[in-house]
Amino acid sequence: MKVNNTNLFEALELLIQEVVDIKANMGSLRRSTPEPPVAESSRAGNEMIDIDEVCRITMKARPTIYRLTSRGEIPCYKSGKKLYFFRDEIIDWIRNGKKNSYKDLLAEAETYSRSRMHG
Repeated sequence: MKVNNTNLFEALELLIQEVVDIKANMGSLRRSTPEPPVAESSRAGNEMIDIDEVCRITMKARPTIYRLTSRGEIPCYKSGKKLYFFRDEIIDWIRNGKKNSYKDLLAEAETYSRSRMHG
C-alpha cells in the first residue's frame, strides 16, 4: 500500500493490526518452548533446575557457569538456546571435584609408604 495524505489513517490502522498479530504469534511461540528430553527429566528423585539455581548451589556467578558449560566441565543439557540442569548431577559434580585435604594426603602417603616397605 502506498501511503499518502488521504489513506494515512487506514495505513496506520493496518500497521497497528500487523503489530498486534506479530505479538500474538510471539506469545504462542513462547508457550511452545521445547521440553527437555523426557528420558532424562523422568528419572526419579532428580529435580530439573535452572541456571540461577545452579549459581546458588555452586556459589558461582552466571558467567562462570556459562563458561563451564561451554567447556563441557559441568553436566548440562541444551535444547535450542535453553540450558537444563539436574540437581543430583550438579551435586555429584561438586562432590567429584573435592580436593584432598593436607590430612588426607598425609594418610595416603603413609599408606603408600607402608605398602612399599612391606611389599
